[in-house]
Amino acid sequence: SESHLYLDFSDDHENIEFELPIKEKYLKFIELWQKKTEWRSWSSYFKYKIGDSISFYNSNNRANKVIKDIVRYNNLRDFLLWEWIQKCLLWINTLEQAIKVYESLPWYSEKIRKFWIVAFRF
Repeated sequence: SESHLYLDFSDDHENIEFELPIKEKYLKFIELWQKKTEWRSWSSYFKYKIGDSISFYNSNNRANKVIKDIVRYNNLRDFLLWEWIQKCLLWINTLEQAIKVYESLPWYSEKIRKFWIVAFRF
């Protein structure tokens, strides 16, 4: 069975703009439309809805994107297989390399085990 769940928010939701800090290299890929999916732990991002916008920022720049789809994944491997590594980590060539990158983020690996992963597609 598939572990992803497409979230449908078709109610009369008033769109909200959220701000998310992001590293410069990821922001550049988002600006150039090379990175079309951003992921976070579900624990803090359950309030985001389709149609909301995310303003990704750092000290140097900002990029605004509208959320077109939101998908929840039960684990990192499923997220990377469904979202394609090339949409998230453009410089990584294998699934194993991608998993190592994400597992090197200690605060996320614990949150993922407890709260799943949410992918925002724009």
